[in-house]
Amino acid sequence: MQSVAPYARTATFLTHSIPEKLRRSHRTKAGTWAKIVILEGKLRYRILEPDIREFELSPERPGVVQPEAPHEVEALGDVRFYMEFYRLRKRTGLPWRITPAIRGDCGDGPASGGCAVMVKIP
Repeated sequence: MQSVAPYARTATFLTHSIPEKLRRSHRTKAGTWAKIVILEGKLRYRILEPDIREFELSPERPGVVQPEAPHEVEALGDVRFYMEFYRLRKRTGLPWRITPAIRGDCGDGPASGGCAVMVKIP
């Protein structure tokens, strides 16, 4: 089992302060996942490859960005959000792990950007 751990967090973005680089196609680094955490409002999260997929994120529905997956975001009205970044760890006993998603979680479930989810280890 591979574990991931958080290593960075952005400032909180508002509708008018979303950096331009997040509004157009960009990628996370190899081995880096990102969690898009919505505090208020809604954000459109668009995965651009291999097929375009769109998710409407909200406080109840965060998004997970897979490593190197091209994506962009778009505010849907007023929004407040931040991003947390995670990377793989070889040690065990860390608070998060990557686990395959149940087949139904890949489409209309959590906006995972693929078929893996981050699970908090109790």
